[in-house]
Amino acid sequence: MKKIPSNIVELSEDEKEFVKENFPPIPAYDLVMYDIPQYKGAGMPRFPRRFAENIAERIYSLELRSDDIFIVSYPKTGTSLTLEMVWMMVNNRVSYKYLLEFDNISNPQTELADSPQLLRCPWLECRTFLNSPSLESIGIKHEDPKRKAYLDDSGEYVANMEGRRVIKTHLPLQLLPPDIKDKCKVIYVSRNPKDTAVSLFYYYKGWPMFKGPFESCMDMFEKGWHFYGDYFQHLISGWTERDHPNVKFLWYEDMRKDIPGTIKSLAAFLEHPVPAENLDKLAENLKFENMKKNTHITPTSGVNLPGKSTFMRKGIVGDCKNHFDEEMMKTWDKLIPQRVAGTGLEHSEVIKLKM
Repeated sequence: MKKIPSNIVELSEDEKEFVKENFPPIPAYDLVMYDIPQYKGAGMPRFPRRFAENIAERIYSLELRSDDIFIVSYPKTGTSLTLEMVWMMVNNRVSYKYLLEFDNISNPQTELADSPQLLRCPWLECRTFLNSPSLESIGIKHEDPKRKAYLDDSGEYVANMEGRRVIKTHLPLQLLPPDIKDKCKVIYVSRNPKDTAVSLFYYYKGWPMFKGPFESCMDMFEKGWHFYGDYFQHLISGWTERDHPNVKFLWYEDMRKDIPGTIKSLAAFLEHPVPAENLDKLAENLKFENMKKNTHITPTSGVNLPGKSTFMRKGIVGDCKNHFDEEMMKTWDKLIPQRVAGTGLEHSEVIKLKM
């Protein structure tokens, strides 16, 4: 096993108290942080202790394949859209059940075509947060053997996949295999921080462990206390690699604005052309309203979730204006440029976006 060049750090007493108040089912003592130098202190990625004990180094040591595609992102920044787009493209499909006419080659992933996205594009570190015992403890049951194998050990599931792997991860690049950029294709996806924060709040609300108000979730975001750490440092880790020939940086806002153009751009990056006659069909299936209706997308499809899932909610650009008051908007408009100063991101239209 390769050793991650980072120390493991305990949460501060203030953050432990915050976890106790807002995530009461999660023992604060069970969370640890990775002291990645680039993260500069409080915004370090934090995970359940089991990640550090038996998952992190397995991921860091994952045997890569030259045709692997990693979709790397901070949570709630457009990951599902990107995964679906890429998996459809490299498996020559415009929808979930029908192969394109030109696909007459043997494809090991054909049998997964009618499976949930989580089995087609597995979340590499899923076992850190979702596994059979933890899901069953909150009333979520699964009966499908493939899903059970995935939830029991997502890393092993990824290692044993056949065909070209499209792999999802929210881990920062510093915690992924060190040769990932040289051996694989990496697509980094991000989104305006205000909309990301709002989407995270509604995602947390869909799960029983979060009991906090909207303001607590926004406070977590500002301090970098979310799982996976500080949004801005995560973003910078992907942004600084954008000129690497095997790295493609995407903004969710740009994808939503021009899905056909994004497909063409990714097709060139992946060296996997999409025939012109199929472009519109694929783009239509990737519209947010169509994806939201499709039960193949949500990570809990096929299991019995208590309550209402908010995995795909609105997907619109600028939803934060419906949640931020004037004072909060001014605070974030001042905070955001400060957090990305000197990186070039301060000139990005998405980062500068005024809602």
